[in-house]
Amino acid sequence: MNESRAGDASLTDPRITRLLRSQRLAVLATDEEGSPYLSLVAYAAAPDLTRVYFATLSSTRKARALEANPRVALLVDDRRNDGGDLADASALTLTGLAEAVPARRRDEAARLLAEAHPELSDFLSMADCQLYAVRITGCVVVSRFTEDPAGGSWSGRGQTSDSHS
Repeated sequence: MNESRAGDASLTDPRITRLLRSQRLAVLATDEEGSPYLSLVAYAAAPDLTRVYFATLSSTRKARALEANPRVALLVDDRRNDGGDLADASALTLTGLAEAVPARRRDEAARLLAEAHPELSDFLSMADCQLYAVRITGCVVVSRFTEDPAGGSWSGRGQTSDSHS
């Protein structure tokens, strides 16, 4: 299995860009009173890939969990749910802090989400719709889950790549 780790200033791995630009949905992990809670979210990445935006109603479990603890993880992957996934799929885990998008940036975040998900236009205009931005603080890319882990490591601009089984 190939695994690459990067910090928030080094999202230059082309696999990260490819996954964030090609996929439409992510799994959001939050902490709900000490227990993990997962939610499927439609997202849009900022052009510089330092933030990921999503929307939810302010009355949801997800919103309450984010208000209590802003530390989150997002999983974005390109699996097809077939046997080839073990050899071909890639998964990106982003870690970061989620915060409600301030009013002065709401139009920009809503525009990015509406461009990525035109079907959400009505949802985004609801009074109870809250937009969140996840400021990315770390990421891990895993691919080729069945590959022989023989290999080395490299570093540069805050990135390391390690092979693990």
